[in-house]
Amino acid sequence: MILGPLSLLYLLTAIVVANDVGQNYNPLTVDANTWESKYGSYPFKSYRSSNITSPAVRKAVDSPQCYDDNYIFLAPRGFRVPNPAVTILDNHGELIWSHTVKGQPYNLKVQEYKGEKVLTYWVGDDAVGGHGEGYFYVLNNKYEEIARIRGVNNLRADLHELTITPEGTALVTFYQIYPLNQPGVFKIKDTVWIWDCLFQEFDIAKQELVFEWRASKHHNLNESYAPLGGDGYTTDHPYDWYHINSVEKDDLGNYLISARFTSSITYISGKTGEIIWVLGGKRNSFSDLSNGQATNMAYQHLARFHPLTTFPKLLAKEISDHGVAKYKDGITKQLLSAFDNGIDSRPGRGILLELTYTSQGVSTNAPLTAQLVKSYEHPLHIPSISQGSMQLVTSNLTADLDPHILIGFGYTGVWTEYLADGTLLCDSRITTENAFGKGHVQSYTALKYRWTGQPSYPPSAVPGIAKTSVFVSWNGATEIKSWQLRFLLDGEAGKVVAKADKTGFETEIPFPEDFDKETMRYFIVEAMDVDGKVLGKTDIVDLWASGLVSRVTQMVPLSGISVSFFGVLAAVAVVLFVANRIVKARMGDYQKLRRH
Repeated sequence: MILGPLSLLYLLTAIVVANDVGQNYNPLTVDANTWESKYGSYPFKSYRSSNITSPAVRKAVDSPQCYDDNYIFLAPRGFRVPNPAVTILDNHGELIWSHTVKGQPYNLKVQEYKGEKVLTYWVGDDAVGGHGEGYFYVLNNKYEEIARIRGVNNLRADLHELTITPEGTALVTFYQIYPLNQPGVFKIKDTVWIWDCLFQEFDIAKQELVFEWRASKHHNLNESYAPLGGDGYTTDHPYDWYHINSVEKDDLGNYLISARFTSSITYISGKTGEIIWVLGGKRNSFSDLSNGQATNMAYQHLARFHPLTTFPKLLAKEISDHGVAKYKDGITKQLLSAFDNGIDSRPGRGILLELTYTSQGVSTNAPLTAQLVKSYEHPLHIPSISQGSMQLVTSNLTADLDPHILIGFGYTGVWTEYLADGTLLCDSRITTENAFGKGHVQSYTALKYRWTGQPSYPPSAVPGIAKTSVFVSWNGATEIKSWQLRFLLDGEAGKVVAKADKTGFETEIPFPEDFDKETMRYFIVEAMDVDGKVLGKTDIVDLWASGLVSRVTQMVPLSGISVSFFGVLAAVAVVLFVANRIVKARMGDYQKLRRH
């Protein structure tokens, strides 16, 4: 099957793909009309000293309270993103680190492994069933790969979950095509083929299994809200009925599991795998004290437990009534956070719930109750048909205070930060409003972490076009305060002839006024920390050599008057990529990209 003329015409005349915002772009001063009309669905930044690109950020709402000691961790991808990458930005929207991947990137996080802070992220083929097949990568703070994680028994990891525990084990989710006999669910046959969901906990270094749980052993197919369609009858089209998307292990050794297509969060025993309770969905165990608002989550993501004491101000009364202990008099009271996608019923939102239930091992008839503490919704009521995150953020600005709430809208490239009471602080975007809900620019999660990067590779520098300055950057370095320039005399680095404070990802250093390009042909640039210590230096740069060519200098200018050759090639490549996805969708009844 090929695309029809109308489909091709639509693709070729669709909204402009992407455009470079230029060197002088400011996320705080760019006006809404310029952002919406000039740069396409994916405004980006390019650099002279590096051939990487990074998303440009527009801050529609801004506050000093968002400028903490954390960085922002994204994995930009989507139908209009030419170079999917895992990306770290600072709170000004400036690039810290970017790594372009072969495949689709998801789930960039900071975790701890063997006593060290590490980066973890997933890369693979996300077109497999809407959950993907690939690997989780673990990088140290030098950005060197120290582990590549897949499951025990050679299972390839899906994109949704990798959590490294303090014990050095990994929690990873998987999908398997699996035959299941459940008479009466399907009209034609009793045995059907499903995408079954399981997770494993295993020792990363030894690949030894600690625990494994399979959804079909504990949940029934009729709990699912996913339409049957034509799926389930063959191995080529298994029924995606559960769609696991997060797992957390608590201090009791039990597990909290979120599943998209049952719109439920399940708490299971870490010893037997048996279900302790289910929150939401058709099998809900809880009485809702908020008129249905605490149990009506739909297609939610990233469910996590938190103690009441996480919010000493917001929940002061509840802490006073229950005490600081999570378990009291046979009753457990704690918080649960999740990103509620909402889908048709409402826009995406973050939810903070208070759960009360009988403690493990206690026999009582006390009811299980759920209450909505706060809901965090974008003022534009952004739809998010898939993906998304809610994170409780601590920083140098939240000492002795409640954490901030960070909401990532997944399928729509937007993240917002709130005070715990729901006050919106910042609204940051890497796509335009006319692209909301279209999947043009996505990031599975948007998260904040502290991070110190010390790359094992050197900084990069190239002369400016006029040969009167040098552009320098160091992808991933977080401790640079300033740069200094030295010309080489007789092969040795001479005295410092110019200095400049670091300005964003890339800094331009003007050559001195007495610069002579005939005798001062070779130079190096050194990165300095706040104490004046040299962190690293570039390779020797030849002033007479040509500089780097940015990966994407200009894709499709909105003016349409002057389109660069490379811009046309890049635009055609993206069009062909999108066309290829649509062809796959039509050939295989493929609607899984929206399911993550």
